[in-house]
Amino acid sequence: MFYKDFGWEYVCAFGNYFHVYRSTLESPPEIHTDPKMLADAFLRICYTQALLVLLLFGVLFFTLHSGASNLINIVRLGFPMGLDIIVWAALSAAYAFQLFRLYQTYRRLKSGVQLEHSANYRKYLPLRCFLRIAPVLAVVIFFFTMTIETLSLVNNEKDWVEIPISSPMVSLIEIEQEDTTQMENSFRSKASFRHTFLSPEQYTVQQNAIVSGRKWLHDSQRNYAPGLTLETYQLRFPSLAEPLLHSLIKDSTHYNDCDVETLEGFGAEEAYLYTSIRHPWWRQAFFRAGDTVIYVDYRGESDIRPFLPEFAALAQADFPAEEP
Repeated sequence: MFYKDFGWEYVCAFGNYFHVYRSTLESPPEIHTDPKMLADAFLRICYTQALLVLLLFGVLFFTLHSGASNLINIVRLGFPMGLDIIVWAALSAAYAFQLFRLYQTYRRLKSGVQLEHSANYRKYLPLRCFLRIAPVLAVVIFFFTMTIETLSLVNNEKDWVEIPISSPMVSLIEIEQEDTTQMENSFRSKASFRHTFLSPEQYTVQQNAIVSGRKWLHDSQRNYAPGLTLETYQLRFPSLAEPLLHSLIKDSTHYNDCDVETLEGFGAEEAYLYTSIRHPWWRQAFFRAGDTVIYVDYRGESDIRPFLPEFAALAQADFPAEEP
């Protein structure tokens, strides 16, 4: 009754911080005249907002450094992944700006200055709308991107086709130098093609085989089954080649301690050979030439060094932009 007598109507409670009232009077009398008491409420809001900002920046930092949103995945997945990063970064910045405004209000109240009862609410209306829409948008984009990648993996066998002549490749049979009759019944080769804005031409060529009558040196219980995967990225912007190469290296060798050798004399601007310390039969080679990046993943006991010039030559070749 006290508030109604002064022309105020109770609206709701704002969490555990304060209560909200409204009035239709042009100049309603003040109910609470102690700005320092309001400052305590705003300080609690600032603490909550600060925790949220730290959480958002923590998620953004983890996303950028975990490999989920590194350059190679942006190139592979295209626009959705890049947009998701932008939304998360903008959301973190927007909440940080809102925290700054709340802290300014707290400082004014703490110094004894009353809150203003009139303001241009339209000035920050876009910010408030963004803070409501952006979290939903970020989550939708994230799950949309992950769904695309999951479906790509699940339907991989349907997308794979026989390797066309135009595809960039080096023969696994030549590397193994085995009698073809020992491999021909088990040899499998397949290729896929993908294009995104940053990399209009992406080829993945995979070859696998089982050599009859031969066992792995490190595991005499298993049949020898070498495999070779070759990924080729031709980029729209040549300036992306160097950062993409190192993003690809980091993504591919992140969980594997390797001996690293810098390769020279192959005609490529950068070339590296990684040999796993724990699994010496696992070798990875990386090449960069112009706007093209090559990744080679070989798992077998043969020596791939004699074939490195052939892989390097692929990084300098032109392939027709045709889908296998």
